[in-house]
Amino acid sequence: METKEVVEGALLAALVTVIIIIGFFLPMLGNILLILSPLPIIIAVTRWNSRLGIIISLVSAIILFILINPGLFLFAIFYTGLLGVSLGAAFDEGFKPKIIIGIGTIAAASSFLLTFFVVQYVLHTNITAQLTEQINIVAQNYKQLGFSAEVTNQVSEQLIRTLKTTFPTLMLCSGLLIAILNYYFSINVLSKLNFNYPYQLKIEKFKLSKLLILGYLLALLFNNIFFDNLYILLTFLFSLQGLAVAYHFYTTKEVSKWYLIVAILFFPLIINLLFFIGIFDLWFDFRNLDDA
Repeated sequence: METKEVVEGALLAALVTVIIIIGFFLPMLGNILLILSPLPIIIAVTRWNSRLGIIISLVSAIILFILINPGLFLFAIFYTGLLGVSLGAAFDEGFKPKIIIGIGTIAAASSFLLTFFVVQYVLHTNITAQLTEQINIVAQNYKQLGFSAEVTNQVSEQLIRTLKTTFPTLMLCSGLLIAILNYYFSINVLSKLNFNYPYQLKIEKFKLSKLLILGYLLALLFNNIFFDNLYILLTFLFSLQGLAVAYHFYTTKEVSKWYLIVAILFFPLIINLLFFIGIFDLWFDFRNLDDA
């Protein structure tokens, strides 16, 4: 290894560690930091090689294991490391945006599966039981606020059942969103570091077929595993189209960056609004894409 590579690797390993620690303890904004924690590794791989990216993830994981807890060790290895090295190598190979996002989606989904396997079967922690316990605690709080016990129990049972049956689709959608976010932030950072990437993905042009509305209506009418997963997938895709509409107006109307920061911070609260924007865009064509 060159001296410059070692120094830069040490700095990026420290940065990854700090990002994960802050993300772990900081509410709301912390989730964004954790999602983007692979970014320093992506930079390392594109500037140097995959070996450095792997070393950074290992060093960060060991530090987190010593300072915080074993859970963050798994996060640094399976999520930050796997996704960072995969996306960094894809950028370095000069793959097109859709392929990079596909690789990122697979890497993120694989990290979820690996973490689940290790926690469930190696550490012998029943994730399903813990999730059920947390949902029951929330349900109990609602009961104390005066909500009907019967309704609360029904909602809790339905939520637990839905999470179990739609886990594959939730994992896939989460992986896709994570890949898109890391792709866009990576492009912005790498361009400032004079990394020459010739392609550009215009998410603001993303638009679905109107026929998918039929699939969504069927998913609302029928109640089985297939249609439950279809409902989750189409809800995510319509929300993604709503995000594309919002990003289109952000880039064309010269909206202040403060609005973008607020939107990112309160993203969980505006996701339903994005869904309806995506639905209405199918017919009203807010971006005039049908005329293009």
